[in-house]
Formats: sequence, structure tokens, C-alpha cells
Amino acid sequence: MSAADDEFDCSGPNVIHADGKREWFCKGRLHNESGPAVIHADGRREWFINGVRQEPPLEDADVLHPETARAVVEFATALKQKLLRAQQNGRGATGWKDDDWESECKAQLAEHVAKGDPLDVAAYSMFCWVRGWRTV
Repeated sequence: MSAADDEFDCSGPNVIHADGKREWFCKGRLHNESGPAVIHADGRREWFINGVRQEPPLEDADVLHPETARAVVEFATALKQKLLRAQQNGRGATGWKDDDWESECKAQLAEHVAKGDPLDVAAYSMFCWVRGWRTV
């Protein structure tokens, strides 16, 4: 049994749908390949990653145009490289996780919008997004 198989055998019934997608319960929460979900009484599901609400996972029919998908991957790669360089230079490893950093993050976002580097703007926007903060 692989580590991937172990994750599906957490603490409760596992469901494998006809389309091959899996759902399982772990520590009282529903999970699937996209992460934990909350199922509401009306059947709606909400997904959370690190406590932040996410959009539901895309269905196979919701496919980005290949050029848009390529642009997303290229941008994400460039952003990751920029954040890694900053971290290697002693800046920003996990400061964004500090609870008292919200006002500083928003100030840095505004400052970097004025400077005009889309990657810096994306980084501060991402920090706001992942923490559930508005950007203004």
C-alpha cells in the first residue's frame, strides 16, 4: 500500500465515484483530491486550504484555453522564483503569516502597484488572498 493509498484510509467511509473521483472522511471532515470540504444541509460544499475558503475544484469541462493555462503556469513559476530569491536574501520567508502584518501587507501592495512590477503586486495580493484579507 502506498502513502497515497494510506491517505484515503483515514477514519471513515471512502467513496469512489463512477468517474473515479474519491472522497473520504478524515477527522470528521470530508476530503477529496482538492482538499477538505464542508457539506452544508442544502448540499453545497465549500473547500478550505489552511483555513481559507477556496473555490470548488474545477470540473473536467472547465478547462482553460491552452494559452491562458500556459500564461498562468509561466506567471506562477516567475512568482515562485521571485519569492525564492527574496527568501534567499533574508526577506519574507513566513512574515506574511504574522497576524499583525495585515496593514503592512496592504501598504506594501499599494507601494508596489505604484512601482509597477506585476510580480510584486501579485505576491502581496497572494498574501492577502491566502489570509482572507481584502486588499484595501
